[in-house]
Amino acid sequence: MGLKGVDAGGGGKTVGIDGPSTKGLGRGYYGDGIGEGISGPGRFGMKGEHAISIVSENVQVLSGLSKDLINAVVQRHRAEIRACYDSALQRNPKLSGKVVMSFSIQPNGIVSTVGVKESTIGDNGLEGCIASRIKSWVFPKPEAPVVTEVAAYPFYLNPAN
Repeated sequence: MGLKGVDAGGGGKTVGIDGPSTKGLGRGYYGDGIGEGISGPGRFGMKGEHAISIVSENVQVLSGLSKDLINAVVQRHRAEIRACYDSALQRNPKLSGKVVMSFSIQPNGIVSTVGVKESTIGDNGLEGCIASRIKSWVFPKPEAPVVTEVAAYPFYLNPAN
């Protein structure tokens, strides 16, 4: 697959401008062929790519770590939330909505309790998966040895169209 210009690949040559190309001439094991595709820039979607919004404006932290530090850890683990959602979509492809989690972070950075504060999804498997992922995360230690109470952390989940 050529990314730009003319590159050898798969027994033939392919011409691509600004991204992987679906145009080109190729010589296969059993014959020759010409393929034509849609021209223009583009990209291939990743398996299980769905919209997951993490809205930091609605995060409620009662004490301890700052919202920015908490958001940074959640963003690093976004793929885990996506994996939970992908699994739930296998059961129900139209599953979408909001899951608001609450959790406590101990002074050593370990999450001690996690709960579902609110959910419009109504899928116990998805909610439990998100809770178990959050429980495994390690946060930075706060400057003062206090428990960080995250009263509400929303995840908006929607399948890609």
